[in-house]
Amino acid sequence: MIQFSHVSKEYDNSYKALHDISFFVDKGEFVFLTGVSKFAKTGIFSGLNNLVDITMDEKYSELCGWTEGEIRDYFKEYIDKFAKKENLTEEKLLEKIKLWYNGFRFTKKDIKVYNPFSTLKMFDEKDFKYFWFETGTPTFLIKLVKEQKTEKKQTLASGKTWILGGGYNLTAEEIDAKTSPRQAHLVLSRNGSKLDDRVLAEGQVYTYSEKNLA
Repeated sequence: MIQFSHVSKEYDNSYKALHDISFFVDKGEFVFLTGVSKFAKTGIFSGLNNLVDITMDEKYSELCGWTEGEIRDYFKEYIDKFAKKENLTEEKLLEKIKLWYNGFRFTKKDIKVYNPFSTLKMFDEKDFKYFWFETGTPTFLIKLVKEQKTEKKQTLASGKTWILGGGYNLTAEEIDAKTSPRQAHLVLSRNGSKLDDRVLAEGQVYTYSEKNLA
């Protein structure tokens, strides 16, 4: 049995993790915790050490987002209306939706799901925006990206994604080897929401200014 009664947690930087939370978990009940960052176990005698971390467990990789099949099956009416508004075919619209919101990944394998909040907002407003990011700036994730000092390198084939950490992914959407110089279409995303979309020629360096993360 677990009982929280008006529990609050505030860190040194005045960031409020919990505010006046109350709930009761009876014997035999399960609790599912989710958030933008991984939980941290506390002390050796803490009850939190009994949690099962399924963040990157392939069995649950489709639990926290919409799959491609679910988008097509459950939102067909919305897809039809949105496609007419955008003057696009259904398949072209689905490609655009995939580019914007199909970036959540909860397994080492290339299994992605759509950001549920952003996808629902998109169908409701019939527009493409950074819906999830607009709900509140995750400053600690931004700080994590800024603090990355490593010189890691990765060779990306067309359609492959480089998982940068902190929810950031860089995807080579398409590589054109027939042009001279060769070109690559790169997309930078964060937690399923697209941040940047650019075509680079061979020899050019991709950069994303820190001022955009502030």
